Amino acid sequence: GKCTNQLTPEKVEALAGKVIVDVACGYKYTCAVTSTGSIYTWGSDGCGCSNKLLPTLLPDLSSKVVISVSGGYRFTACVTKAGEVFTWGHGYYGRLGHGDERNQETPKRVDALVGVNAKEVSCGLYHTAVCTEDGHVYTFGLGENGQLGHGEKDNVSSPALVHALEDKNITQVQCGWYHSMALTSSGYVFTWGYAENGRLGHDSINSELKYLTIPCLVEGLREHNVVQMTGGPYHCVVI
Repeated sequence: GKCTNQLTPEKVEALAGKVIVDVACGYKYTCAVTSTGSIYTWGSDGCGCSNKLLPTLLPDLSSKVVISVSGGYRFTACVTKAGEVFTWGHGYYGRLGHGDERNQETPKRVDALVGVNAKEVSCGLYHTAVCTEDGHVYTFGLGENGQLGHGEKDNVSSPALVHALEDKNITQVQCGWYHSMALTSSGYVFTWGYAENGRLGHDSINSELKYLTIPCLVEGLREHNVVQMTGGPYHCVVI
């Protein structure tokens, strides 16, 4: 309810009494998903149009049971219990997956994924990755750094299957600003996209190589059973 900086953790009293099952931070805003499948947002909204000082229920998905949410640079994506993917916000480079670059002020289902049972979505700076129940990965949005994993640097405005991961049984995906990560059911990590500063973890790759356009196994983690991962703007972390 205030705009001052907060130097220590403080309980969000407006959400007291609600059981929160997922939270996500986007650019200047925050989202929270409740155990009943509702989404609350606050800060600068997904389109960057207005500010909300308190968590506000997102009414457009009231008929859906949302299970997870991800925030990016002025856009948001979520997955429902039925395996649907909804996106909204700024549509730069086709990152909303609706086949164009138009902005979307309210959540809209990604029609290209109808029939695909999604379980997780992750938003990068200008791209999006979706992981399905059957272990496949779809990506869309900006591709100039190879972060879509399709073997080229083209932008894609509709979800496209990452064929290089088709037989890997992926259980989790994460997007950094210009790179992507995928975790397999056997605990292996694959990364691709912008490679500078070592953010992809491929020490054996020529240091002059700036991009990986196809997912590559992180050899340094081969002997470890990775169970969770996340991507920051310029780095990756795994447990």
